[in-house]
Amino acid sequence: MIENKIFWESVWIDNLKEVSVLPLIDECYRLKETDPSGVNKSNQGGWQSQDICNLDNFQKCFTAINGRLQGILDQFLIKDIYVAGIAQCWININPTNSYNSIHSHPRSFLSGVFYIQGNDSDQGCIVFEDSQGSGIREQYLFDDMFCGRNGLNTTQTRYPPITGNLIIFPSWLRHQVDQNLSQEDRISISFNIILYNREALLMGNNPKKCGGDCENCNCK
Repeated sequence: MIENKIFWESVWIDNLKEVSVLPLIDECYRLKETDPSGVNKSNQGGWQSQDICNLDNFQKCFTAINGRLQGILDQFLIKDIYVAGIAQCWININPTNSYNSIHSHPRSFLSGVFYIQGNDSDQGCIVFEDSQGSGIREQYLFDDMFCGRNGLNTTQTRYPPITGNLIIFPSWLRHQVDQNLSQEDRISISFNIILYNREALLMGNNPKKCGGDCENCNCK
C-alpha cells in the first residue's frame, strides 16, 4: 500500500559552528548580574532575561539563525511577499534542579533555542509533545504494544542540549524542558520568529519593533 503522511510536524536542527559561544557565556552571566530577578514565565528555578534582540554582542548569533530560516519557509510554501525575522529573544540560565514547564509560543510562527552551554542529557532535554493531542493518542497507544517508538506511535520526542546546536520548531508545538540533574548550568538563547510583509518593512515596520504584536502594527 502507498503511505500518505498527513498533518506533518517537523523540528529543524543545525550546529552554528560559525558562532563562538565562550564570549556569549560571559555576556549571559554579566546580564544576569545586572538584572538578577529576570523574567518569570515557564522557567521554574531558572533565570530568564529581558529581550536581548538589540544587544550588539548577540548580533552574529542572530545573523546565523536568520540565515537558516529561508529553507524552512520554503518547506511551508510561504509566499514570497513574506520574510521571517527574530521578533523576541531571551537568555535562559538553568542551574541544578531547574526546569521549564510545558508551554507554547502564541502569536509567533516559528520558535527556537540555541544552546550556548549544554553537554549532557542530564542537563535537561527539550521535550516536544504531539500537537494532535497526546492525551488522545495515549488512549490508544500503550508501551507493551510496541518493540520500539517512532513518529507513528509516540506522543513525545526529546532532544538533549548540545553546545552550539540550534533547534527550530513550529511555535504551536507544545514543549517543556526536563530538570537539570547536572552540576553545570544549562545556558541557551530562546527566540520567536514572525512573518512580516516585505512592503511593510520598507515602510519602517520590522519584527523587533512590533515584537510579535501584529494587531498593533502594519506588519500583516
